[in-house]
Amino acid sequence: EEWFAYWADMRSSGGCVTPDLQALDKQNVENSMLIQGKAAISFNHSNQLVAFQSLNKSKLALTSFPTGGAGGKPGQYIKPSMLLSLSARTKEADEAVRFLNFYVNDVTAGKILGVERGVPPSAPVLKAITESLDELGRAMADYVAAMSTRVGSLPQTPPGGAGEIQLLLRRVNEQIGFERLSVADGSKLFVTEATRILARG
Repeated sequence: EEWFAYWADMRSSGGCVTPDLQALDKQNVENSMLIQGKAAISFNHSNQLVAFQSLNKSKLALTSFPTGGAGGKPGQYIKPSMLLSLSARTKEADEAVRFLNFYVNDVTAGKILGVERGVPPSAPVLKAITESLDELGRAMADYVAAMSTRVGSLPQTPPGGAGEIQLLLRRVNEQIGFERLSVADGSKLFVTEATRILARG
């Protein structure tokens, strides 16, 4: 309920976009409220800076979420842009491991990929490509380096149904924004439906 109330307060004070504009945001770069000139900030991944900057005339910068100050529990974490895995049943395990090792740890692969899929997790690869990064690539690398001491650990894998719950959260928030539901009723609906989704798995 606190989360829905927070955004209701933000809407009424003009601290965020109106519900009709937010409903147009399809969670892609082109329709972002930042790109449309309707918002001053947007919460996205650092490796999306190039795409956002290419569609924005003003110079963009990266910053962190509010941290809660001294003693605050960090809500951010270094999120991989891709999670790579191998099937336990593969018949080509050695080759697959060699490929993933090349993809993640080889300087040649790092020079090909640059920061397209995020800042390389391998320190030697990052060091090897740093000199060739353009201004935006360097901004991403600097941001991740600066944030690495200010973030929490990678959270557990989301449970089954997490994606559906994200959609539910957006849908309920829109209904509250358009005043079809009160904050209290929307909160109850969200908890009830999210519990049902999680139970289903």
